[in-house]
Amino acid sequence: MAATHMIRVPSETHARLLRISEEQDRPIGQIIDDLLDDLDKRSFFAGLGDDFRRLRDDPAAAADYDAEVRLWETTLADGLADEPEGR
Repeated sequence: MAATHMIRVPSETHARLLRISEEQDRPIGQIIDDLLDDLDKRSFFAGLGDDFRRLRDDPAAAADYDAEVRLWETTLADGLADEPEGR
């Protein structure tokens, strides 16, 4: 079993975690792990969005990036028709 630690949370937070735990029939630790995973993903994609905004704010860098993407897109020239979106 992995080492565990106690953390202090407000009573309202504990009540929310307990409610979710009971609704989903999962331990509170798993609920917290999932919430932290979601937070990590949101933070990653927020940072990625910031990076692309900075890239677009630099016309020369944006042009270089777009040129490289166009080069990579030629690797998709497999002669097959594109699939309809939503598949």
